[in-house]
Amino acid sequence: KKFFVEDNTHSLLFAKDLLDLVPNGKIIHVVRDPRDVIASLVHQRWAPRNLNQAIRWLGEIHHSWQKQRSMLNPEQFIEIRFEDLINDLQGQLTKINALTGIDIQPAMLEVDLMNNNIGRFQKELSPTDIQSIESGFADILKYYRYSFDKL
Repeated sequence: KKFFVEDNTHSLLFAKDLLDLVPNGKIIHVVRDPRDVIASLVHQRWAPRNLNQAIRWLGEIHHSWQKQRSMLNPEQFIEIRFEDLINDLQGQLTKINALTGIDIQPAMLEVDLMNNNIGRFQKELSPTDIQSIESGFADILKYYRYSFDKL
């Protein structure tokens, strides 16, 4: 069985169109704590380096995804938290298998995921910056079950 994998983050903004083009397609959306995403974004040359601009930019992406998600058939996509993938690889691969039919291979369980930068925001952002992000992403943090007491 052959699979095509497209891993551009911004493709999610066109998820409905993509699934219209590929009716048997499946989407695996790996979600990451927005605080860690922004801690990473401000160091990327292709993203806003200003914290408030990064918050606004990522917020618009999340808002667009929420609209796209509401138009999708739940049998065509899954959302997995990055942290769950790291902490429960077998369980998350089982969920992916249930959606896609892709068999879990032993090599999938041997991938080194130790350099994952989970909690990066705690080391790189000030408490004020973290509070700004949490304020802007409160609904997203709650929806994806991220706690506010990591500090």
